Amino acid sequence: MRRVFTIGETFYDITFREKVPASGTPGGAMLNTAVSLARCGIDVTLISELSADHLGSTINDFLMSNGVNTENIYRYVGKTPLALAFLDEMNDAEYVLYETYPHERLQILNPVLRKGDIILFGSLMAVSEQVREKLLDILKNARDAGAIILYDPNLRESLLNNIGTIRNMVQENISLAHVVRGSHREFEIIFAAESVDEVYERVKESGCYCLIYTKENRGVWLKAGENETYYPVSMVETVSTIGAGDSFNAGLIYGLLALDNDSFFTECINETNWNSIIETAISFAAHVCTQNENYISKDFSNSFNRRMA
Repeated sequence: MRRVFTIGETFYDITFREKVPASGTPGGAMLNTAVSLARCGIDVTLISELSADHLGSTINDFLMSNGVNTENIYRYVGKTPLALAFLDEMNDAEYVLYETYPHERLQILNPVLRKGDIILFGSLMAVSEQVREKLLDILKNARDAGAIILYDPNLRESLLNNIGTIRNMVQENISLAHVVRGSHREFEIIFAAESVDEVYERVKESGCYCLIYTKENRGVWLKAGENETYYPVSMVETVSTIGAGDSFNAGLIYGLLALDNDSFFTECINETNWNSIIETAISFAAHVCTQNENYISKDFSNSFNRRMA
C-alpha cells in the first residue's frame, strides 16, 4: 500500500461562537488532513511535535484511535499549543495562537521514504527557521526517493510583518513540490497577487508547474501545463469552515492514490483523472463545512474506505 506523510504543527483547537467556547478538538492543518485520510483507510503518518503534557497525550490518543501513525511525533517537555478560533456570522474563523516550543524542535529520525509515497507539508512549520533544516532534509530525501510532494502554504495575515523572510522560504518550498494547493487569501499574502494567472506565473517561476487554486464558494482552478480547468462548487449550509481546506487536501490525496501510476507527471494525469480528483477534493471540503469537526466524519468516510479497498 502506498503511504502518506503529512508534516506540520499540531494544536488543540478551541472554537468560540458569539464569544462563548463551543467545542474543543485536536487540530492543526496537517493533523486534520491526516485524520480524514486515516478514516478512509489510508496508511498515513503525521510528522509533528507534541508536548508530553496531559493535553498532548489526549491528542496523541485521539490520533491513534483514528488510525494515524504517531511514530514520527516528537514529544517534548512543555505546554501543548492552543489555537482559539472565533467564528463570525458567516462561520469563518479568525485565529489567535498560543504556542511555546522548546529550543530543540522536531527531534525525530527521518522516515524512510519510497517511490509512490505522498508527502503533504505546509502551514507554520513550513516557514519556521527553527525546523527548517530538518524539514528540508525530509523533503529532499522524499524527492530523491521518488515520492510525490504537495505543498499548502496555509498562511495567515499575522505573518505579514515578516513576509520578506517568509516569502523566500515559501518560494523554496514551492521549488520542492510537485503540486501547490492554496487559497486566494494565502497567495494575496505571499505574492500580493489577486488572480489565478498571476499566482501561476509566480509558482512556475519558483519551479512548480501544477497549481490548484481555491476561492471559497467561487470555485477551484486547476493549472497544470496545458490543462487549465475551472470547477464550480455547490452552495452548502455552513456550520464551520475550519478544516475545509485541510479536507480538500485529503480528498486531493485520496484521488491521487486512486491513480494507477505512482509517480507525478502532469502529462500522465488526463482531464478525466483530474476531474475525478478535484471533484473528490471538493466533496470532502463541502462535507466538513456542514459539521463541527475539522475532518470528514466516519460515516462520510465509509464509502471512500470501501472504494479504495
